[in-house]
Amino acid sequence: MFSFFAFVFLSLSTIVAAAEYNEPCCLVFQNFDNAGTKSTLYYDYYKSNPSLQKNINPVKETGKICLQIKPQGANPDGGTVGIYPCKEFNSGIGKYPLTGKSLLSMMVLDLKGEHNFECKIIDAEGKNYTVWSGSKSKKVKWAKIYWEFREFIKQGLQPEKISRIEIYVYEKGIYFIDNIVLAEPAY
Repeated sequence: MFSFFAFVFLSLSTIVAAAEYNEPCCLVFQNFDNAGTKSTLYYDYYKSNPSLQKNINPVKETGKICLQIKPQGANPDGGTVGIYPCKEFNSGIGKYPLTGKSLLSMMVLDLKGEHNFECKIIDAEGKNYTVWSGSKSKKVKWAKIYWEFREFIKQGLQPEKISRIEIYVYEKGIYFIDNIVLAEPAY
């Protein structure tokens, strides 16, 4: 009898916890799974040698296709890849409920080590807004890299004017990028 009540209590606790901690709201910037070509998805800004690849080690937070970059510049030269937003981002950014906790994030598989990434947002007028990541990649594991979106806004960014982003990594290596999103943290 006791175990039955314990089971019911634990089951109800799990349901309540799931209801209190919903998945974060997110707006996809680019996931590379949509049909597109190099000229509509990405560009090589500086020595990044980007290419679309079948995801070599997918996890829950990644899709079937990812962007591979191979920076060729010697440290601290590295490489920079430019990435265009998907159509859904452009049509949804004005409706997205931005808060002071909003994060721009991406999944990264780093084959060399632990690195920070710089994100530069370029607006429709050509103005740049740059922030270094608040997290590092992990060697041979997918990791979420994030930037606090309010840091871009403090510099004067108007979210509805985002034209593209550029991701810079300072060291040679092979990196896979996927699921760039604007989201609310899950905590």
